[in-house]
Amino acid sequence: MPGPRCPPGDRSRSQGAPADVAHALQAAAERVRAADAGYRSARRKLYPDFMIGLAYGQRPQFDDMATIMVGITIPLWAGAKQLPLRREMAALRASAHASARDLYNETYAELAEQRAEAERARQLATLYATSVLPQARAAVQSALSAYRVGKVDYTTLVGSEMTVNQYEIEQGRLDAGYQAALGRM
Repeated sequence: MPGPRCPPGDRSRSQGAPADVAHALQAAAERVRAADAGYRSARRKLYPDFMIGLAYGQRPQFDDMATIMVGITIPLWAGAKQLPLRREMAALRASAHASARDLYNETYAELAEQRAEAERARQLATLYATSVLPQARAAVQSALSAYRVGKVDYTTLVGSEMTVNQYEIEQGRLDAGYQAALGRM
């Protein structure tokens, strides 16, 4: 009596940390970091910007020249320029965070779904191998014995044999479904 063809309870590959392996999740995390940096930059545009410069120049025909520059940029129209930019960056930041969370949730849900599918296929294949197929084979043996003594007709024997074949085909489909679900994880 052959056992199940699916390995029992292989949980090592399921429900792993998808953020560690999915490149899309890493890209989403980078977009979140970029949006955070853009928001911080937009916040800094509300503050005055101080500039200090120092230059030295040698001129062959004249005296050497040293220059010191001091400048300040004051955001006079912060309400018209910087605040809308800040709101836009906040919206982009929120959108990037929501997009990354959505991608993570979709990935996690897909992994959970594939794990459930693999587990279902494994359990059904085990059930077929340990219960359904042995009973169907016993029914074929019983029908064969009854056919030999003339108690049942040939169509009953063939029907029993076809039932066993259908169960074996279904077990093969379940094994393939299990492996396919593991492959998609």
